[in-house]
Amino acid sequence: MSDPGRSPVAGRWWSLAAIAVTMLAVGLNLTMLNVALPTIAVDLEASTSQLQWFVAVYMLVLAAGLLPAGVLGDRVGQKRLYLGALALFGVASVGCAYAGSPAALIAARVLLGAGAAFLIPLSISLLVVLFAPEERPRAIAWWTTAVVVGIPIGPVLGGALVDRFWWGAAFLINVPLVLAAFIVLARLMPPTPGTTRERIDTVGMALSSAGLVALVHGLIGLGHRGMSPVTLVPALAGIVLLALFGYWLRRAPHPLFDLRMFRSTGFTVGALLTTVGTFALMGALFVLPQYFQAIWGAGAWEIGLRVLPVVAGLLVG
Repeated sequence: MSDPGRSPVAGRWWSLAAIAVTMLAVGLNLTMLNVALPTIAVDLEASTSQLQWFVAVYMLVLAAGLLPAGVLGDRVGQKRLYLGALALFGVASVGCAYAGSPAALIAARVLLGAGAAFLIPLSISLLVVLFAPEERPRAIAWWTTAVVVGIPIGPVLGGALVDRFWWGAAFLINVPLVLAAFIVLARLMPPTPGTTRERIDTVGMALSSAGLVALVHGLIGLGHRGMSPVTLVPALAGIVLLALFGYWLRRAPHPLFDLRMFRSTGFTVGALLTTVGTFALMGALFVLPQYFQAIWGAGAWEIGLRVLPVVAGLLVG
């Protein structure tokens, strides 16, 4: 692997700009879709549970894929996998924009979340390759800014695009960002061959992913169908699978992540508070746009402006 200190300064910072643009797109897609939900509900004749899946499946796949993506990046090579994830993110964005049914939109959002799941950890790894230790804090600050800025901008930009064009435009905005980043990184990023042959915890990946999907499926069903075997069975199955995942992490020779991190009070409290904040943010962004349209008669852009204080307040918190 190339020494980060030997890379041309111009190449490093142009590559950082491309990575920041990519992270901006990832952040936008966390919140941009929500203001389009009332319009999508009419155009695709989507049910309430399907609307919830439009939002939740992106976050779900993203969360489930973060750890495996980091491990695979170390094994395969960050540049190759990052460019592949960029291509997947762009193709999935087009699929979302032109989805003709709720099932097609959910499937495209799954692919979009998978691409984002690889882009986030691999981008951090690439910063380590590109920058010397004394330059990394500045590079990471720009990376963080790109992610954080995208979240509050998402509702406003999404609302403007929906009002001016149609709801699919909120996804097509990703395509030029991804294309520009792909070209810059393909030309300027130094090769990054895999650096480890450590075994991949496929059992842990399967248990965590299946457990999250089953649990979320059950919880969404509870809100739509109420207490019934159709909703309780997957929810309970998800809890069991996640419990098995925790047990497996204690016994696996090469676990997906080290449970000893939770011995740190700061890590544990921070993870819990981040989880609560994320639940509050996603819940508010699901309910408020529909409330503002149905009760107040607001348009998509006006909805984006109205939810902006909520997003900003939660980010500050």
